Amino acid sequence: AKALTFLWEDPRWKEKLTIGTVVMLLSIALSPVLIGIVGIFIVMGYGVRVLQNVSSGNQYPLPEWDQWSEDLTRGFKLVVVSLVWALPALLLTIPIVMGGVMMGFGDENGSGFLTGIGGLTFGLGYCLVILFSIFYMLVTPGFTVWFARTEQIGEGLKLTEVWEWTRRNLGSVIILMIAYLVASFVIGTVASLVGLVLCFVGLIVTVP
Repeated sequence: AKALTFLWEDPRWKEKLTIGTVVMLLSIALSPVLIGIVGIFIVMGYGVRVLQNVSSGNQYPLPEWDQWSEDLTRGFKLVVVSLVWALPALLLTIPIVMGGVMMGFGDENGSGFLTGIGGLTFGLGYCLVILFSIFYMLVTPGFTVWFARTEQIGEGLKLTEVWEWTRRNLGSVIILMIAYLVASFVIGTVASLVGLVLCFVGLIVTVP
């Protein structure tokens, strides 16, 4: 409940949220030229500071937007940690690719055996990716917390400590992920509706 309400408890939440929204919109707009990734790093670094403020028991966890370069560095480090944890997903795509190639090769040459083996390999790889995705979602809070403690990449990559923390707090982690998915769905739906309304208003103005 606190995670979903602390934003509006800050006396300056409108200004802080507006700045963050503008940064994200600029990041999306500039993403085709890769400059937008800088804004994403900054927002992720800002999120690390939010986590640190919550851990410190600050009354208003939302920090000021006054550490742009530091947030950029924090965000970049967190991305590195996240990518390292996600590396097994790249390996798990190998059987998916191999299975797809075998199915195509089997169809071309009329070989039902290759098609069957390819389909089995493809399905197995896909199931493994799904299982790893669930694991990744569960450990994300853990490695984020570990990284936020010292802001060192090595801290976020302590597999044993992160998994043990996740296992001890599994119930809370699952509730967190459910709340995150629900909030993401609600925010995405609202954003889509707002976009449709703005598009409709734009058509009313421009078509005549």
